[in-house]
Amino acid sequence: MKDEYKMAKKGVKFKKRVKFVQPKATDGAQFFNHTLDNVAAGLLTAGGEEDRENHGHLQLTLGRASAHDKIPSDQKTMMQEKLDSNDADRESESTDQYENLLWVGVHSANSNFDRRENYRSGDLYKFMKEKNIPLKFLMGHPEYHGSGHTQGIVMTEEQLKVIERVNKEQEKYNDIYFLTLPDTYFTLDDKLFDLLRLGEESNASFVMKSDDDFEITTQLLNKVIEKLISLRSTYGPDHVLYGGGYIFKGDEYRQMYGPHREHSKYFSGAAPTIFSHHLTQYLSDMNFLFTYYGNSSEDKTVGEMIHKIQMDKNITVDYHLFEFQ
Repeated sequence: MKDEYKMAKKGVKFKKRVKFVQPKATDGAQFFNHTLDNVAAGLLTAGGEEDRENHGHLQLTLGRASAHDKIPSDQKTMMQEKLDSNDADRESESTDQYENLLWVGVHSANSNFDRRENYRSGDLYKFMKEKNIPLKFLMGHPEYHGSGHTQGIVMTEEQLKVIERVNKEQEKYNDIYFLTLPDTYFTLDDKLFDLLRLGEESNASFVMKSDDDFEITTQLLNKVIEKLISLRSTYGPDHVLYGGGYIFKGDEYRQMYGPHREHSKYFSGAAPTIFSHHLTQYLSDMNFLFTYYGNSSEDKTVGEMIHKIQMDKNITVDYHLFEFQ
């Protein structure tokens, strides 16, 4: 306003105050043309008829960039180069957030074909694939049926068909990890500790144990992933975390007790369980003792093992609730 006042005193007439508007388009040619129009408009408004006559000369001198013209990379302004650099940095930072963040193991029985197909079409599986987060279905082999020291038992015709079908499934998706143990309800403890060992070997910051019948929405999944990114950034690699969607005190039912009447809190229910890398290291060192402290419920057993680790190692475990439903 002060500059306009000084110019007015010199006899310059103003028809209206010019408002310079930043163009919405990001195309370089459109930006150039818009800037040119602003400059010309300013001259025509602040000047008189003489400046109006020179408007055509201004257009011819500066020229107008075509919307189809491409600005060579070596002629980009320093500002544009800075913007490009910032975009690249943000893209790299976003990718780095997921690097070694999570390894996912999904408990599945070899005959659960429909469950695995449904899981693959769900949000969790798709999200992991998009972010290059490893995910494996864990399963054992069919169980031999016999008793005592009977030798020479072979798989039934039905079991052989299951093996053939699973093998074709693996050839198609390559997302199955075969465990060298029979796939039964009483080997779930073994399966879980194999999952934790594989997760530890992956060197991911967190390991997630899920089941092949679990479903989650994209909105809730993003919240869980964002929380894991935040936890890793805040606490670093030494964070000892044990998390899930619902926690039991461990003494609600008689079946929850261990062989020595132990009853420690643990995560279970229709939701995944999450372990920090540091915790999987502790659990891998003690996996032989799980039958001594636990029972045939793998979630209960791992809760007892974690309680034992806290007592023996004198460490604090972060029992962390996640929203999965």
